[in-house]
Amino acid sequence: MPPALRVTLTRLAMRIHSWSGLLGALVFVVVGLTGAVLVFHKELDAALFPRLFDVRPADGELSYQRAFETAQRAFPEARIRGMRVPPPGEPSTLAVQAVGPRGGPMHIALVDPYTGELRGTRIWGSGHTRFVDDPVSWTYLLHYQLTAGQVGQLVVVLAAILLALSVLTGTFVYRKQLWRALTFREPMRRKGWQARFSSLHRLVGVWTLALNLLLSVSGLWMLRATFTADFWKRPDGRPAPMGPAPRSAHSFDEALAAARRAMPGFEPSWVELRAQPTDRFVMLGRHTEETKLYGRYASAVVLDAKGLEVLEVRRPEELGLGGKLDLLAFPLHQGQWGGLLVRLLYVLAGLGVPLLSLTGMLLWLRRTRRRRAHPGVQPVPVATRPVPATGTPKV
Repeated sequence: MPPALRVTLTRLAMRIHSWSGLLGALVFVVVGLTGAVLVFHKELDAALFPRLFDVRPADGELSYQRAFETAQRAFPEARIRGMRVPPPGEPSTLAVQAVGPRGGPMHIALVDPYTGELRGTRIWGSGHTRFVDDPVSWTYLLHYQLTAGQVGQLVVVLAAILLALSVLTGTFVYRKQLWRALTFREPMRRKGWQARFSSLHRLVGVWTLALNLLLSVSGLWMLRATFTADFWKRPDGRPAPMGPAPRSAHSFDEALAAARRAMPGFEPSWVELRAQPTDRFVMLGRHTEETKLYGRYASAVVLDAKGLEVLEVRRPEELGLGGKLDLLAFPLHQGQWGGLLVRLLYVLAGLGVPLLSLTGMLLWLRRTRRRRAHPGVQPVPVATRPVPATGTPKV
């Protein structure tokens, strides 16, 4: 590439990098901090509300049907949507979800599956979930909807696009410093606040580059439905229940037993009695031999609600590229695919977001003031002195 063209492209990439960081800075900070918190959302929820989640398997016999009936009594006017099942080895309440008959907010009943005791209820949705009642769920809504429903989710998606642009253009701008920064051979300049901020911004940006790109792309993939017409038909983006409530002569326990016979080694994560196109049990989970990269909802067993005949058995290996990306996006975005070290890396990436946004904004303001104070002075070419970038935070 000719030197003049390389300098021109670098300056253009720097301009895109700066403006993408500036336009999304505020959202980047909010989403980055909340994302760092949500890496340990289960542990935080259990610590804040121990009675809601601490169950004792020795107290009785496990029954999903009993949890369903308890939730139906708690929400007599609502339709049970399904129940989220905790992983094996983590005794916890079943989170039974119900939607109002007119498509109102989602209600959640937390039920002890061994005794059928209702431990508590929650309400889910932007404008309905309150921080004082359910801080973890409220933080989750702030993370991907800014607690502003569909409009907030659209803002987050646009910020994810800006993040991807910032990461890609930043990679091009700092291509010569990448390896030196990754191998700790890039010195930390300490002479003057601008030099310190520039070095800190560059080092943090390089070390979080790959993870931030992964987070932005996976977030965009998960929320791509934001750009569809169906998403805007309801305030929360979810379809309202239609038609009569599904029915079955068989219990949820019988359905799960049939699912395990159809797929030995099946661990359920979500159980649902669905009405369309015909009444049927839909169970999502994982096989004991599956990689954790696919998450806890990769395998599926579908049964006819009348006679529990097997309608479908699905493993992630059988899906096409699009289906596999659907399964990979959520666990990769959450950091739940690895152990404690991986999750701590996700936390550090989230905490680095405010630092990147703040230093990037201060450096941009400094450059802007210099240009205004000395309008006739041409900037030093980027090829000979790298210009600091703006933030590359988590979405």
